[in-house]
Amino acid sequence: MISRVIELGAYTRLTTLKFKRIKNTSFIKLEEAEELRVFSELAYRNIGVRFPIHFLQNSKTFAVLNQRGNICGGFVLAPAGHSRVIDSLPEEGMQILLDNFPTYKDTMFEITGLWLCRSQRSKTLAVRFWTKLYKEVCRMKRSHFIFAYSSKKAKLGEIYSVVKPKRIFKGYTKMMPGMIEPDDEVIEVGSVKMAHLAWVTQLSFLYKRLVRGRSKCKRVVYH
Repeated sequence: MISRVIELGAYTRLTTLKFKRIKNTSFIKLEEAEELRVFSELAYRNIGVRFPIHFLQNSKTFAVLNQRGNICGGFVLAPAGHSRVIDSLPEEGMQILLDNFPTYKDTMFEITGLWLCRSQRSKTLAVRFWTKLYKEVCRMKRSHFIFAYSSKKAKLGEIYSVVKPKRIFKGYTKMMPGMIEPDDEVIEVGSVKMAHLAWVTQLSFLYKRLVRGRSKCKRVVYH
């Protein structure tokens, strides 16, 4: 009986600590050069890409802060004119993009650099993270977004599939500054309109996949 009480007490304390950790996390937009430098270094440690500071400065860079005010995750939204994903497209991929989205420079932006420290990940924070991303996507006021993910990351592909994206390219892309090595990637373009619909009609689908156990692979994105 005593051992059960001790176990229950330990479980309650652990649950309380987890709740406080999630409750005290916040999202901010980074603008100072030093903040962006820290973000770049942490992204490199977590996903293997050291984003150039000038790229982050020309984009909207969002960070997740833990209860101590330290960066523990984030994502980047970049206008098409500064898109690393677009710049990484081989010639055949670039032609497909131009054929399908001739005005992409004015109507498209890139979603990249999604990451969360493994020590901070939780089901609730994952939902908050993707909800924040969705809200910022809506605020970009552009009709389409381009993104890339490793062909090995089936879970990311499932999540992105709800917006019914257009496949632009699959294969090895050009090496970009800050990348460790080339990767076999999938590059697709999604519609913000479809993202709106998916958030309403596919909420159950998204929730199940967002709260599913995290991948054992450390790296989740390469751009």
